[in-house]
Amino acid sequence: MLSVLSAHERAVQLADRITEGNRRILEASRDIIGTITLDGGKWQTVNPAVQSVLGYEPALVIGRLMTQYVATEPERIRLLSTLGSKELDSATLELQMVAADGSLRWISWNISIARQEGIAYVVGRDVTLEHQARQELELRSRQVQLAEQLALEANASKSAFMQRLTRYLRSSLVTTLEGMHHMVLQMDPSNERQTRFVKLANESSDRLFAIVNDLLDVAGEHSVNGPDTVELGRILHQAQQTYRTWGGSCIFIEQSVEHGTRLAAEERVVAEAFANLFAALTAGTRSGAIELTTIINAQEQVLEVQVLAPYSLEVAELIRVFNRSQQHLVEALAHDRDDILFRFGIAASQIRRVGGTFSVETLGQEGNVALITIPLA
Repeated sequence: MLSVLSAHERAVQLADRITEGNRRILEASRDIIGTITLDGGKWQTVNPAVQSVLGYEPALVIGRLMTQYVATEPERIRLLSTLGSKELDSATLELQMVAADGSLRWISWNISIARQEGIAYVVGRDVTLEHQARQELELRSRQVQLAEQLALEANASKSAFMQRLTRYLRSSLVTTLEGMHHMVLQMDPSNERQTRFVKLANESSDRLFAIVNDLLDVAGEHSVNGPDTVELGRILHQAQQTYRTWGGSCIFIEQSVEHGTRLAAEERVVAEAFANLFAALTAGTRSGAIELTTIINAQEQVLEVQVLAPYSLEVAELIRVFNRSQQHLVEALAHDRDDILFRFGIAASQIRRVGGTFSVETLGQEGNVALITIPLA
């Protein structure tokens, strides 16, 4: 009997030591460790780390909903969806949490679901610094991409200017030579001074013609295949497919869209521009329609395109930032959300790169709209 009691006492002592050891680990941990209910995420237990990480006293946290401390509604929905899932046994969520001082902290939560007990075991680690470093890296990447696109636009603009200039010079040279030809027919062949002048003028004209042709070659005027042309329908089809692969969910409504209209533009560039525009105008929008309207402006030889999307306050605010920041758009990406500014910047630059124009405005509750022109073939 004594040996049985001794064994029992040793077992109790061992259990106490294990419990005490676990308690010390919980109290010393820098990670937030606790349990929450599956029906709503109410805190049942939590260790002292919740105070060092978020600034809340553990006693005041217990009994409250975890969602009260999550910063945004979409992230609250993600958390509740995870807790209510019938398939998941565990998950990792990175959520932005509101600290006691009002600051925002990024917490990576490892969630282990115990359905029979009706609770989830959660371990939260502060990854704010890592998240900020990752955001900084992503920002630099976006800025480089936009700067590269703006450089391509500048090169295309310079090339187009050189083409216009050299065509003007060539036309002027032809007119001058025609005038000289008439003058030669009327001049006195025995006049050596006039003969030397005509010879010098011809030599100078030959050199100028050679320079003009070299400039045209550099500017791409003498491309073997000529300028790219593409049907509007191909561009819209490709752009809509890309928009879908990026997660876009709005439907498309086309009004007076002539799919057979041929445009003087590179298909890949313009299709990517439209895809970026669709994604920017509908960022954060889960439903609704994108309305496309086109008009052929025969006088100016351009296709006019209107893209009207459902109203979004976030998009409207960033449209205003975009319109204010044309001269320093790369730097303005630091204030971007959901890549809206980035996509507007890429789309605008790509449209201008093919010789078109781009503008975007907000119409309030009527929607957010972009107006584009693209040269006709």
